[in-house]
Amino acid sequence: MSVNLHFLRHLAAVILLLTGFSATAAELDGVLNWHRRVELSTTVNGVVESVKVEPGMRVAKGDVLLLLEQASFTATVSKARAMLRGANALMEEADREAKRAQEMYDRTVLADHDLQVAKIGLVKARAEVESAQAALTHAEADQRHSILKAPFDAYVIQRLVQEGESVVSTLRAEPMLILAEAGKMNVAVAIDEGMLGKVKVGQAAEVNVGGKHFKGQIISVGLE
Repeated sequence: MSVNLHFLRHLAAVILLLTGFSATAAELDGVLNWHRRVELSTTVNGVVESVKVEPGMRVAKGDVLLLLEQASFTATVSKARAMLRGANALMEEADREAKRAQEMYDRTVLADHDLQVAKIGLVKARAEVESAQAALTHAEADQRHSILKAPFDAYVIQRLVQEGESVVSTLRAEPMLILAEAGKMNVAVAIDEGMLGKVKVGQAAEVNVGGKHFKGQIISVGLE
């Protein structure tokens, strides 16, 4: 089901035609709702560098919607990569030292204590590599989270931030953009108890929105 943007901007009353009721269709009034509506925000602090969308725009899955200033995130990632390179170099040297120590110990020219010192040095070097790798992973994740992308094909419903605005997400992430999925909408209708047993999930339905007709089907039936 797809709906013209005019109707997306103005959720309105609709008419739902349910097939399968003897020779006629049951006509019911309903209300058009978003099928999927999401509030997007970053999980990191920063300053809004660019907002690339406005309300009413249609975006595709993966489109960049908003960016925080990238300089500090890029610098943190570069530093973390440099620290990882240094830690790897030190680990390689510690590994060579541990192997030399083992060879000398096997020739009985190195004391037990010195061998253990070399092995401990290698363990510490490996720990430094793991710590540096974790720091890099964290820095890269922060940079990814500083860029909002569309999670699915959608319409932009609201824009709640402007360029230059500071974002503090430490305690609670405030919504920055609100999207609604494109291509699908829901219709909520109230039915009486007598019809309840005749309405089935998967049943075909036709939706009339402002004179336009769309094919649909029942996705859920519940009691309120």
